[in-house]
Amino acid sequence: MNAEIYTALPIDVEQDQDQEKEQDQEKEQDHINVIVQPSVNKEKRSESGSHLRVRVILHLLKLTVLSMVVLFSLPHRHTFRQYSEGKSAESKSDVVSGVSPTLLPGGGRDWIIDTNHQIITSKHNPNLALGSLRHDPLILTNRYETGLDKDSALVKFAKPDLEALRKGERVSMRSMLLALQFPHHVDTFSHWEYMLTGSGVQVPAVSKDTDDANSRPDDNGDQEWNLEYIDENFLVLDGEYALDVSFWKMERGNTVNFVKVSENTQWRWWEKKQKTLTYGGGRDWVLNEEDGTISPKGYPYLALGRGTRSLALMDIHNNMDSVWEFDQDQLEQLKGGDVMKLVDKKSNVGAMKMEQKEQYFEEWRYITNKVNSVREHTVQVKYIDDNYLAIYEEGVDEEKALVFDVSFWQMTPYTSVNFVGGWTYNNSKRK
Repeated sequence: MNAEIYTALPIDVEQDQDQEKEQDQEKEQDHINVIVQPSVNKEKRSESGSHLRVRVILHLLKLTVLSMVVLFSLPHRHTFRQYSEGKSAESKSDVVSGVSPTLLPGGGRDWIIDTNHQIITSKHNPNLALGSLRHDPLILTNRYETGLDKDSALVKFAKPDLEALRKGERVSMRSMLLALQFPHHVDTFSHWEYMLTGSGVQVPAVSKDTDDANSRPDDNGDQEWNLEYIDENFLVLDGEYALDVSFWKMERGNTVNFVKVSENTQWRWWEKKQKTLTYGGGRDWVLNEEDGTISPKGYPYLALGRGTRSLALMDIHNNMDSVWEFDQDQLEQLKGGDVMKLVDKKSNVGAMKMEQKEQYFEEWRYITNKVNSVREHTVQVKYIDDNYLAIYEEGVDEEKALVFDVSFWQMTPYTSVNFVGGWTYNNSKRK
């Protein structure tokens, strides 16, 4: 028995040893596989990484070439640089090649002098004439640093008016020095109806029955418009229109008007129905009774302010009251080559330069304007080539003059009109 046991044990040991050798060989092979496989993957990753780097480099080269093409296709960039560095006239004429001239036809610089109706209209859109809003526009401005805005002023409301609004009472627009630009006309945009709003209306100092047009302008028509502060959030006009920041862009200078959803809107099935009283945007307002201002909620550094009127296109059918009329004899003389002061005969206001120094936008020189009753600063104009209205100034070369230009040539009502010039006068001056 012991011998059997003795003789049996070595046999099992040898088998175990053989199994252990086989296991060791398998482990060694597995170890080899573990070592070899990642190296193969690494080579593949290295190869794919190389391809990726090549593609990135090619893409960067394409972008570089595209940038060079764009750069060299904009000669006006070099024109501005050389002009601002005070180059001579000869040097400037060498760089204006390819730049649009001041007398550029076919768009927003073409005007017709209509002596029969005593107005000046767009040549390509005769239903649009030169004019201006009736009041300075209501805008957003700086609440604290008011000295930074040369073209706007902070509006401060009477404390009793703000207290009444906070309590839910109705307050007249006139009392708050607000007015509708066109009380009897409603404009539309997409699903919305809106009424342009103005500020800076003067309250009569003596009596409400006075007929003095300067002390009590007919700013809101025959109807007395009233404001309410609803849900401590919305400023609502006569229960219909909500005070709204245009396109909900909370930035200084943006306009503020009254809007509502059009009742005639036919909503498509995929469209979200809009509501006039909508939270979370440009119709949320805070009454700052401590300083008499009104701010958009979430933007305490902004507040309602009074902007500046400028020349603009006006629809002769809907806004004829805002179309400027001129003296017929003076218009005839203007057509004949004489100079005329640009003054509206109805409202006795004129257009003047907002700044004396020219500003620059892309390849253009320009100066903005404002409507003012100060007659001695009113611009004088001259009719060039039976087409252009040019600013006339004594001692200034005609070829350096700026001409009347519809902003971005957008032939729509209320588009501003400014004074613009190129770096060369007309096509004959181009090389």
